[in-house]
Amino acid sequence: MLGPTKLARDGRLAAGLVLAAGLAGCAEPSSFHLRWRVDPNPYDDAPGDPNAPALTGPEGCTAHGLHQVRVQAFTEDGATLVDQRTFSCFPRGFADPDDVVEGPGLRPGTYQFRIQGVRRDGFVWASDGDLGPGLVVLDGVEILGPDEPVRLEGDGGDPVLPAPPQCTDGVDNDRDGLVDQTDLSCQGENLRFEDEGTRIIQFRMEVSLLDHNPNMIGIEACLAVGIDHFVARVPDGQELESVSCVEALAGPTFFTLTTNDPPTEVEVVARDAADQDVTVTQVAPVSPAGSTFLEIDFADTDFLTPITAAFGFVLDFGAGVSDCQDPAGGTLALADLLVTVLGAHGQVLPVPVELSDGTPLDGATPVACPGGPLLSAPVPWGGYLLDAKARSAAGEVCYRTEAPEPAAPGTPIGFRVPLTRVVPPPPSCVDCTTGDDCEPGLVCNPDGLCAPG
Repeated sequence: MLGPTKLARDGRLAAGLVLAAGLAGCAEPSSFHLRWRVDPNPYDDAPGDPNAPALTGPEGCTAHGLHQVRVQAFTEDGATLVDQRTFSCFPRGFADPDDVVEGPGLRPGTYQFRIQGVRRDGFVWASDGDLGPGLVVLDGVEILGPDEPVRLEGDGGDPVLPAPPQCTDGVDNDRDGLVDQTDLSCQGENLRFEDEGTRIIQFRMEVSLLDHNPNMIGIEACLAVGIDHFVARVPDGQELESVSCVEALAGPTFFTLTTNDPPTEVEVVARDAADQDVTVTQVAPVSPAGSTFLEIDFADTDFLTPITAAFGFVLDFGAGVSDCQDPAGGTLALADLLVTVLGAHGQVLPVPVELSDGTPLDGATPVACPGGPLLSAPVPWGGYLLDAKARSAAGEVCYRTEAPEPAAPGTPIGFRVPLTRVVPPPPSCVDCTTGDDCEPGLVCNPDGLCAPG
């Protein structure tokens, strides 16, 4: 039995013979005619199905990785190669169901013919050697001579070529973007079907806390809520990924699942340092397309134990300035603040949040202009919004937030509240009347504000 390596070598050595015979075939009558079919089912340790349909177009070949068909004529005992020809798998004439290809003129005698598909990489395929599956052998064919061409036929008519195994045909049979040995189903002992069920599912997981609160990041946020890490798993308990709280809140986490039984959903849960659940389990569907985006947010109601914590904030009058007594380099000195803390969706809270000194942040009670961070009393864990106005001694609003700022309990000096100047300013909110009222490098503009010269 000839092995695949020897077979390829014989094919190259016979190249000159093939060319010469092909040229001779153009000038002499043919001693045999031939047409073939392709079994559309992948190789299954069996010869081609004799009931395989006739080829009606090139896709009957290309869909199964066949590019050409090699026809060899051997002596009767199969020991000596007499002639070898390679034809297109779907010759142009095959569009006519009665058309055939013509072989060369062989001397009268008894021959063995071997017919085999050639893959698009130029190699014939045979898993068990030259005489193995994928090869059609016709024994005892009587050639009468060029004047009496015979039709080469197998047990049921035209020879039927079994398609190469899907894992060697150069085709992405299951359309998952992976071909042959790059497809997991073709790795290991399986060399047959690309759709054996093995899949790589890619996950992109984004985790957030408290309605995607942007201030809930970093080690402080993780410590405040008692989360050490997040675990993604399939419903049967198989863990897919464990990622630290800090890393998960900092950006997306990517991981994959290799399986022949794809899950329909994935679970994500937050755990403490003792690997105990801190939250309820979030469930997200798995996309059948092979790439799944998990967007997981844990709200305050998702925590198994209610959490209370304080939160802190610092006023920002621009350029990092937080001093109420001199916010813009002029004569303006702010007197107090009106601060309102709302729910995560802008709703008024039934009980106002208070500062640590007991001052309610209800938007009506003045808050003395601070010289540093403001700290709330402990509040139930959840999402909040903070609206602030800075007023002059005359009670006019000089600075205000453009939109309520998300607030996150658990971060004592956790976030800055940007305030925007009211322009044109109310009379009591001006910085200057002349340039002498402004710090060096600033001028007094028509609105009465100190600005770069």
